Amino acid sequence: MKKITIGKVLFAVAVSAICAAGLAMAACGGEEDDKSAYEIWLEAGHTGTEQDFMQWVQDNAQSSGTEGLAYYPLPDGTYAVGAGNALYLTEIVIPARHNGAAVTEIVPEGFASCSRLEKITIPETIVTFGADAFMNCDGIAEVHISDLAAWCRIDFQVDVGSPFTYDYKLYLNGGLVTDLVIPDGITKINNGAFCGCTSLVSVTLPDGVTDIGASAFSSCTMLESVRLPENITELKMYVFSNAESLEGIDLPDSLTKIGSAAFGGCDKLNGVTIPDGVTEIGASAFSGCYSLTDITVPDGVATIGNMTFNGCHALESVYLPDGITGIGDYAFAGCTSLTGIRIPDGTQTIGDYAFNDCSSLQSIILPADLTYVGDYTFDGCALVEEVYYGGTENGWRQITFRLNNIAVQTAPRYYYSQSRPAEDGNFWHYDSDGFTPVKW
Repeated sequence: MKKITIGKVLFAVAVSAICAAGLAMAACGGEEDDKSAYEIWLEAGHTGTEQDFMQWVQDNAQSSGTEGLAYYPLPDGTYAVGAGNALYLTEIVIPARHNGAAVTEIVPEGFASCSRLEKITIPETIVTFGADAFMNCDGIAEVHISDLAAWCRIDFQVDVGSPFTYDYKLYLNGGLVTDLVIPDGITKINNGAFCGCTSLVSVTLPDGVTDIGASAFSSCTMLESVRLPENITELKMYVFSNAESLEGIDLPDSLTKIGSAAFGGCDKLNGVTIPDGVTEIGASAFSGCYSLTDITVPDGVATIGNMTFNGCHALESVYLPDGITGIGDYAFAGCTSLTGIRIPDGTQTIGDYAFNDCSSLQSIILPADLTYVGDYTFDGCALVEEVYYGGTENGWRQITFRLNNIAVQTAPRYYYSQSRPAEDGNFWHYDSDGFTPVKW
C-alpha cells in the first residue's frame, strides 16, 4: 500500500480530525509511528480512496479554526459560530466546517466586544452575519476571505453602515485588495458589503449587477474610481458616502434614482453629470461635496430634498428645471460660492435655511408660483443686490416670508413683464437664452 506523504502538520490535522470524530482512539496519542494518516483512517473503519480520505480530512478538521469558538447547531444541519472562549484573542479564524458540517452563520453579537481582536478570517461557507456580530470590535484592522463571490452573497444584516464597527482592510487569499473587480455571475452587492474598507482604490462592477445595496461602499476613504454597471437603476442611500478620495464618477443613463446621502461627504467629488432619466434625488445626496462646482438637475425631478447640496462650498452654477414644486430645508445652505440662483417656475415652497449662509449670493429669481419662504431661508445672504420676481407686485404681497429673510425682502425688486411695460417701474424679462434676467 502506498503511503501518503502529507507532512507532520497535515498528519496532525488528520489525526485531530479522527480524534474529534471519536474514531481510532488508539491513534490519538499523537505518535506518527510508521502508519500514514490514511492507514489510521482505514483502521478506524472507513473505506475509500486516498482522495476520499483527503476530502474527509477537510470536512472534519477542526484545527483550521481558532480553538475555543462556540458552535450552535442550526435546523438545516449546519452551524452558527460565536466567540465563545476566544473573546480576548487578537486573531480569530472561523473554520469552514465543524463536526463535518458547514459553518454558515455568525450569531447575533457573536463577536461583540472582542476588544482585542485585530484580524478575522471569514470562510466562504458563511452566508449570514447576525445583527451586531462585531459590535464594539474597534481594533479590527484586517478581514481575510478566500472567495470574493461568496463574500458578496453574505447577508450582513445591516440596513445602513458596516458589519464591522470601524474601518478595515480586506485581504483575498492573503493579498491586500486594492483594485476590486466583482466577478461575473454576481447580481447583487448586499447592504454594507464593503463599507469601511479602506484598502479599496478602484471598484469595477460587471453589467450583471442590478442591485447595489445601501452603504455598500460607504467610508471607503481611499476609493478613487468606480465603474458602475450599465443597467443599474438606483443608487441606494449612503452607497458611496464619505468616499473622500473619489473625484469623479460616470453615472449610467439607466439611472432613475439617487438615494439619500448617496454621495454625501465625498469632499473631492468635482465632476458628476446626473442622467436625464433621474426623477428622484434623495435628501443629503450630495451634501458635503466641497469640490463640486456645477450641477444640472434633470427635468423629471419634482423636488429638491432636505440638505441635498448642503455645504457644497465650491458650487458656482446650479440649474433647476421648471416643474420643481418644492425645495427642502438646508437644500443649498452654506454654498458660499454661489452668486446667483434661479428658482424655477412651479416652485411653491422653499424650506427653512434652504439658502442660509450663501454669502456670495447676489442675484435671485423667484417664480410667480411661490407662496412660502421658510425661516432663515436667505439669512446670511448679505450681498443680495437684486431680486427678480416672476409675478406682480400684488402677487409678491401674498408670499409668506417667515423669520429672518430681510436680505430678500429689502433688496431692489423687479417684476416680470414679457414685453416692455407702458408705465414706469422696476420690470424685467429673460434674455434670448431664456435664463438670464434683463431689466427693462
